Amino acid sequence: MITFSKRFAKALKEKTLQVKIPGPVRNRLKKAVVDHDEVVRYSEPQNPTFYIENWASEMLPEILEKEFGITELKCPIKGSRKGESCTPLEYIVRGTRHQTTFDILELFYRELYGDNRNNFQHAVNEIFEESELPFIMIDGDIFSSDLDNNIRAQSLKILETVGFEGALAEFKQAQEYFSDDKYKESINYCNLSIESVLKTILKISREKPGKLFAEFIKSGYVPEYFDDFLKEFEHILRSVAIIRNQVLGVGRGQGDSVNDVPKSLADLSIDLSSVLIKFIINRYLESEPPQEESFDSSNDIPF
Repeated sequence: MITFSKRFAKALKEKTLQVKIPGPVRNRLKKAVVDHDEVVRYSEPQNPTFYIENWASEMLPEILEKEFGITELKCPIKGSRKGESCTPLEYIVRGTRHQTTFDILELFYRELYGDNRNNFQHAVNEIFEESELPFIMIDGDIFSSDLDNNIRAQSLKILETVGFEGALAEFKQAQEYFSDDKYKESINYCNLSIESVLKTILKISREKPGKLFAEFIKSGYVPEYFDDFLKEFEHILRSVAIIRNQVLGVGRGQGDSVNDVPKSLADLSIDLSSVLIKFIINRYLESEPPQEESFDSSNDIPF
């Protein structure tokens, strides 16, 4: 799992993505870390059977060194060009590279467990939303949620909410490949994410893509909104798969020369996938009856 600054290294370098966190927001993010800090058991690398216990936040310096080779974080000193050594918690408030703050939040999330992990993510997203900061944490990873990426963020969020872990991992990977200019890989993973959504809904583990799309059309999850709607919609449903299959070097061999996939085509694939994933899962949620709670009457008091 790569962190925010690695995931969006190119966009950050070219300043097409900028991270600016106001002081009060950084204070709140630090408090969220403190409020959700917990004692975690770690095994010694040299002796896996020996466990030590430590606070998750206290493990961050070691994790940062492992991830980035950072042996010391520096925070600015007022009135001086020199910085002073500071802890990751202090850096959240005082550090100058705001993307590193996001790295720290993601790394801290990965050290947590169970409900505490989910509660931390909820707290972070609540801070982002209330502060109108255009970012969202999904499955521990922070993504931009500005207008250009809103539909993508919504699709990631809905995948996480319904627990489609395979599709979520693939769709995140598609966006990471796109950020890294790996457009062939991005298109491929866009297609995989849609297939995984359909397999999860239809409870199918293995099926040829063509039949998978046909089975979903016949499943009844999408109604016939008007005459021949489903017939036309199936073409839309297959759109990302068609791109993947027809572009040389993605779904088939590229032959004797290298085929460079245009960025715009990969961008389109992500947008198409975003819209389709959101629509398909919304129809699935609307169509599936809510699970009724089982009621045990064995303990009823007789009258």
